[in-house]
Amino acid sequence: MAAHLLPICALFLTLLDMAQGSRGPLLPNRPFTTVWNANTQWCLERHGVDVDVSVFDVVVNPGQTFRGP
Repeated sequence: MAAHLLPICALFLTLLDMAQGSRGPLLPNRPFTTVWNANTQWCLERHGVDVDVSVFDVVVNPGQTFRGP
């Protein structure tokens, strides 16, 4: 019953081996990067809550603005 899956798996593994690898890390010496995409500036301004995500090694917007670079 599962014999028909063998050629499909073999083809998938062959194509996977031929595929180009992904780019390297965006930040040097950080193989895994978490991006915090939330408008947290309002938390401090409106509610007095400072959302400090630096302990999680999250890449944050240093200007606390909700705009791209």
